[in-house]
Amino acid sequence: MIYSITSILPRSHGGRTKSLLRRNKLITMNSGNNITLVTCNYNANYPQIIANYRERELITSNIAHLNIYHWLSGNRLFQNHWDDNIKRTRTKLKVKKLKRKKINHHLYDYYDKKGTHVLRRLYYKNSDVLKSERIIDSQTESLSQLKEYNFYGRLHKVTYYHPQTESKLQECFYDTRGALYCEKYFTNTETNDLHLIKVYCENSLPLYFKTEKQLFTYYFNHLLEDGDIVFNDARVLDKPLIEQSHQVKNIHILHSSHLDAENNLKGSFKYVLKHFNKVTKILLFTHQQAEGLRKSYGVPDEKLAIIPHHIDNHLNDYIDDKRSNYFIYIGRFSPEKQLIHLLEAYKRVVESGYDTPLLLYGKDEHNQLSLMKDFITEHNLEDYVTIKPFTHHPLKAFSQALASLSTSQYEGFGLSIMESLSVGTPVISYDYNYGPREMITSGQNGYLVEKNNVDAFAQKMIAMVEAPLRDVHLDSKFYTERATINYLKLLQNI
Repeated sequence: MIYSITSILPRSHGGRTKSLLRRNKLITMNSGNNITLVTCNYNANYPQIIANYRERELITSNIAHLNIYHWLSGNRLFQNHWDDNIKRTRTKLKVKKLKRKKINHHLYDYYDKKGTHVLRRLYYKNSDVLKSERIIDSQTESLSQLKEYNFYGRLHKVTYYHPQTESKLQECFYDTRGALYCEKYFTNTETNDLHLIKVYCENSLPLYFKTEKQLFTYYFNHLLEDGDIVFNDARVLDKPLIEQSHQVKNIHILHSSHLDAENNLKGSFKYVLKHFNKVTKILLFTHQQAEGLRKSYGVPDEKLAIIPHHIDNHLNDYIDDKRSNYFIYIGRFSPEKQLIHLLEAYKRVVESGYDTPLLLYGKDEHNQLSLMKDFITEHNLEDYVTIKPFTHHPLKAFSQALASLSTSQYEGFGLSIMESLSVGTPVISYDYNYGPREMITSGQNGYLVEKNNVDAFAQKMIAMVEAPLRDVHLDSKFYTERATINYLKLLQNI
């Protein structure tokens, strides 16, 4: 059996999830093997997410899905998305003795006779099916409880909070019959740490775990068997997978750089690199990162596999697209992307007399969007910069641009660079670890710029405006055909 384990599979996802989905699809379509996707986070609506993946052809019929919480519930957490016999539980907007105020089409606040805010209800879009209820303590006006309902309006989780500090105290998990099957307890401290997990078992005493990693190990001990092949895409699962009791062939994929901005080893990578002798393979996307693991941590060649990210050759798909005169960024709006660097470089381009527009596509993380908007306003760039939501069609957006931009501190590979080059759009990128120097040949399909050198980055943007690079290609080693050969070889060799 082949498993692909990860922490979370979100409906809207970034590079790591995109990478594992591509890998799983490639393997199932070319090897004749089935793969089981295993998620270790809590989400009562996974059937809808997986159905959405299938509709978008991100996963094939040879790919199944398992989730730890569904298993803990005795397989009674999820309700079949395709079962027309399941009726959705509807909840009227009106609540006795409470006055209702509409916030938007799906969100309502409720007040008692004294005008105190005591309840907030969120409904699923275009329905009268409850998604969540926030219960407010009338004395402290703080959050007291959060009740969450699945797609069918069934209560599946209740979270209790301290009435004064709003620290999380307890989470209670319910199956579709309304039976409690798991509880989590948290410390009422500033860090609000998880300190106990209690799992109820039919016909036996409850089980107790101090950490989620202990719970994951317990799950893997029951899920896996000797000889199974396991691809692990999440660092939080390294220790549980290595410590589980079966003789599996475990492949740990490093999706990002193991070093932080100061070139120190990130904490999340310490376990797998300290225990590399207990893994079958550490899978990397660049030779540069492999060399770093050899030199700094003594990881031998036989423990390393290097298979770059892959993409289909899309040049012919977009060859007739009319290119526009704009720069583009597509990715997460997160601190390590250093988008203020990108905006600072662009500001210098505008100050030099060029008015080439800049389009930014992405999803906000850690309040970066607010910082970006403040910078744009402060430097009067509103007429030049357009910020758009995350797009599910990046290749189309890339194909029409003058060039794409990347100012990251670090990456595991840089999927956006590969996507841009695959449609013939050159890339201007910092020479960070890892990926750009293995895909970009300066002056041919883009420009490599010294990391954190904003002025040099701006100069290359100006050079691109004055003399656009044409006939841009991605090296064939990054195309799907080569990745197929590499993955089939990997499976054969282990």
